[in-house]
Amino acid sequence: MMLLDPHRPVHRFVTDHLAAARVFDRHGIDYCCHGDESLEESCRKRQLDPNKIIEELSLLDMESAPNDFFELGLGDLADHIVHTHHVFLRTELPALTEKVEKVLKAHGDRDPRLLDVRRVLLGLRSELEHHMQKEEQILFPLCHQLGDPDSQGAALFCGSVQAPISVMVSEHEEAGSALDHLKELTDGFAVPDDSCATHRSMIFELARLEADLHRHIHKENYILFPRALAQEAAAS
Repeated sequence: MMLLDPHRPVHRFVTDHLAAARVFDRHGIDYCCHGDESLEESCRKRQLDPNKIIEELSLLDMESAPNDFFELGLGDLADHIVHTHHVFLRTELPALTEKVEKVLKAHGDRDPRLLDVRRVLLGLRSELEHHMQKEEQILFPLCHQLGDPDSQGAALFCGSVQAPISVMVSEHEEAGSALDHLKELTDGFAVPDDSCATHRSMIFELARLEADLHRHIHKENYILFPRALAQEAAAS
């Protein structure tokens, strides 16, 4: 049962149950990079009524998307993120880049913001590709060591999990800012009335990228990273 208290941090709602992410995505409530804000504070910034958000959360089918990540070991959770979200990004980002190039070529003269959409997306793609590489080569092996009772822990690798986690959290902030910029450039991922099929598809894929990246960052910032830090502290 999810505790419906507007004074709770928004990330806690999604940590309790993934279905809450659908409501927050619909209203632009940031539960990943700024998930420490209370629901009340987040609603105030967006001129939303927290009671209405609470009402929507209360109507969710909580059986449809149980949050079972706490059942996974630390290494298995890192693997889940790779197989679910890293694979998604490595598949979708090249295809989305190609789609943005096509739309820019066809409609850039009518909407010069498409040039900025390409620039921001290319920057985000480059950052995410380097980010995933660092996670898979440095941070996630540390998580596997910390989750292995027979391992000597993080001392075998680079001394502490704190340093790479701090870097990843900072890079998550940058990715979140890029997503916000893409949303602004596309009027909230709105489909223009006179758009072609490729343009409509581009907007849909940008919105899908945002939704998946929000879930991706939430799992790391509020589930994987705190567990890794706690297990390191317990081991020491």
